[in-house]
Amino acid sequence: MGRVAVVDADRCKPKDCTRPCISFCPMVRGRVEAIRMDEERGLPVIVEELCSGCGICVKKCPFHALKVLNVPEELEGECVHRYGPNSFKLYRLPIPRRGLITGLIGKNGIGKTTALRILSGEVKPNLGEWSTPPSWDEVIRRFRGSLLQNYFRDLSMGRLRIIVKPQNLLDLFPDMDLKASDLMEDGGEVEEASDSKGVIEALDAADLMGKRLSTLSGGELQRVALALTISREGDVYIFDEPSSHLDVYQRIRASKAVRGLVEKGKTVILSEHDLVMLDYLSDQVCLLYGEPGVYGIVSHVHGARQGVNVYLDGYIPDENVRFRREAIKFQAASMRMRDKPLGISWPEMEFSYNGEGFTLRVHAGDVRSGEVIAVLGPNGIGKTTFIKLIAGLLPCRGVRPPTEGYRVSYKPQQIYSRFEGTAGELLSRVEVAPSLRDVAEERVIGPLGLSHLLDKRVDRLSGGELQKIAVAACILRDADIYLIDEPSAYLDVEERLTASRVIREIVEERKGYAFVVEHDLTAAHLLADAVMIFQGVPGVKGEANPPTTFGEGVNTFLKELDVTFRRDPETGRLRANKPGSRIDRIQREKGEYYAATVPQSG
Repeated sequence: MGRVAVVDADRCKPKDCTRPCISFCPMVRGRVEAIRMDEERGLPVIVEELCSGCGICVKKCPFHALKVLNVPEELEGECVHRYGPNSFKLYRLPIPRRGLITGLIGKNGIGKTTALRILSGEVKPNLGEWSTPPSWDEVIRRFRGSLLQNYFRDLSMGRLRIIVKPQNLLDLFPDMDLKASDLMEDGGEVEEASDSKGVIEALDAADLMGKRLSTLSGGELQRVALALTISREGDVYIFDEPSSHLDVYQRIRASKAVRGLVEKGKTVILSEHDLVMLDYLSDQVCLLYGEPGVYGIVSHVHGARQGVNVYLDGYIPDENVRFRREAIKFQAASMRMRDKPLGISWPEMEFSYNGEGFTLRVHAGDVRSGEVIAVLGPNGIGKTTFIKLIAGLLPCRGVRPPTEGYRVSYKPQQIYSRFEGTAGELLSRVEVAPSLRDVAEERVIGPLGLSHLLDKRVDRLSGGELQKIAVAACILRDADIYLIDEPSAYLDVEERLTASRVIREIVEERKGYAFVVEHDLTAAHLLADAVMIFQGVPGVKGEANPPTTFGEGVNTFLKELDVTFRRDPETGRLRANKPGSRIDRIQREKGEYYAATVPQSG
C-alpha cells in the first residue's frame, strides 16, 4: 500500500507541546527517522516511504494536526499534483470533451478546485514532484494516449483560450467600485463579447448593469459573474460553483445560459454541489472521493444520471471502490400526507417595512406536530421576513405572534463569527433538549462532522464550518419550533443531505415544528413533509401561500419555473427533465410538472 501523510500547518503547534508525534513513533525509537522536525519550517516532516502507518503519531498529537492514510499502490503512478511536503495530493484529472459539459461532484476539500485550476492553466501539474517540478514535455508525456495529452499540449502552447468563473468572486472583481456594465463593454475587460445582451437578459441581470459591484448582494454578483464569463469568447469555460447564492429560479436560468455554450461547440467544465443543477447541466460526470484535506481521487467518466446515482450509492462498480458506508436514498416526499396531529396555526397577516416599500401578505395556515415545512421561492420575496414574523422578531400590527408561549430556536440566514472562543465552548452554552443530552455526539455532532472542529476558534471557521455549527446549535436547543434559514449555504453535497436528514429526524422524534428556507430542491425533497410557496415580485411584494403537500406544492412551484421534474427510479432523487425531451413533453401534456414516477408513453 502507498501512504499519504499530511501535517496541518494551521493546527500544528510544536512550541506548545512535547512533540509526542516524534517521541512515540516506533520507527524513530528503532532509529529509523520516519518523522523528524524541520526547523526551517517549524513543522514535523513525515517521510512517507519510511512510515509504517501505525497511526500512533495521529493519536498522540494534542492538536489533531496529523493524518496518515493508506492508498492503493497503483495510484502512485497517477498522482497529478501535490502542493508541498506532507500536503494534499490529487490523483487523476477529469477529461473535458468539446461540445459536452463535464460536471465534478465531491466533498469540500477533496480537490475539485485544484483540478479546475490545473485545467484552467492557473496551476501547472507537478505530478507529485513538488521539489523538482516537471517540464511541460514531461507532463504531456505522462498523459499520452488520452485526450488530456492534446489538451495540455494546446494549453502549454497558448492555443486554448480559457474563461474561468472562480469560486471566490473577488478574484474576478478586483475593483469593486466599477459598475457591472463597465465589465461587459466590448474591448475592455470583455473581448469579442458574443451576444452579451442576450446573456444578460437570460440571467435576468439587466437591472444590475448600472449598479456598482460594491452595492450588489452575493446572488447579484454571481449573476454578473456568470454573464461576464458566458459573454466572453473562448474555447474552454470553467465554472466553480455557479449556483452559490442563487435562488431556484436563478439556478434554472443560469443552467440554460451555460448549456447555450455547448450548443456552440464549446468545452465546459464545472463543479457544483446542487445535485439537481449538476444533473440538469452535465452531459458527463466525474466523482471525486478520498479524504478531504489529505488526498482526492478523480473517478473515470460516467453519464450524468449514472454518475450522480453512483455518488449517492457510495460505490463505484467500474473501480470496485466503496467510499461511503451507506447509500443515500430519498423517501417519496410527494406521497407524504399532512395527516399528523394539528399543531400551531396562524391567521392571515400583512407586513410592510415602515408602511412602504416591500409588502408581504401571508395567507392563514398551520403546521402539524413533527412536521417540517420547506419554504420555497425566489430571493427578495419575503421568506426570511415570514420566518421573523413567526419567530416574533418582527411586529405584525393587530396580530399576536403565532408562536407566543412556545420555545423558538432560530438559525438566521446571515451567520457572523463574533463569538470569542472555540466551537465547543459555543455549543456548550446551548440549552440542549433533555432527550439529546446523552446522544448529541451520536445524533448531531458526529454526523455533521463537527468533532474535529470543537477545539477550533469560531472566528477561524470557514463559511461551511460555521454553518454546520449554527445548524447543530439550532437543532440541539430545547425548543418547540425550529426556524432554519438556508441551512445548505456553503455546504457540500453530502453535508447538505446529512444536515437535512438530521433536521428531519430530530423534529419528527421530538414532535416539534420546523420551517426551513431552502434553495436546494434535493435537500428540500429529503427533509420536507410539506411546502410553502412564495410568489410575487421580488423586492416589491410577496405572497405566502398556505402549506400544502410536497407533491402539490412543488408541482405549482415548477409550473411557475416552466421546468418539469421526475423522481429517479433507482435513488428516488429529483431529476430535472431536459427541455423538449419525450418525458418533458408527456408531463407537460398531463400538467404534471413534478411526477413521482417516470412517466410512460401511452
